[in-house]
Amino acid sequence: VITADHCAGSAGKVGLPPKKYHIPLIIYAPHIIQPNVIDALSSQIDIAPTILGLLNISYESRFFGNDILDKKYQNAFISTFQKLGYIEGNNLVVLSPSKIIETYELKNEDIIKTSNDENLSKRAISYYQSAYRMYKTIDTKAASTKTDSNTQ
Repeated sequence: VITADHCAGSAGKVGLPPKKYHIPLIIYAPHIIQPNVIDALSSQIDIAPTILGLLNISYESRFFGNDILDKKYQNAFISTFQKLGYIEGNNLVVLSPSKIIETYELKNEDIIKTSNDENLSKRAISYYQSAYRMYKTIDTKAASTKTDSNTQ
């Protein structure tokens, strides 16, 4: 599995220009899959579910990612140190500090500001809030386990 990260200068006029987040993903497994080019909307969090799917391994997890080869899922997450983005289909939601929410339509190379899509914005917020809560729960459990083992 070979992949990359977005470029260092990813910020732009929109704050999160999706074209600057296009990166390659190469899965070299000649005995498992045939050479193919898949142009699917996805993020790095989709790599593990895709590999597990290719290996035909059934799993339960808290992954937010999806199997890229499963065409029913077409979303991606992008971010900078201050802005969080959620792309679904041809729509981008950008969540900024101070509860600023902006939505855009992605048309080829154009990014067009649109009125707020409340359902899409709520989905974006719920993904990021859920991830934060999961992180804090795991972090809290790890801290309490470490404290418990230190007192024994």
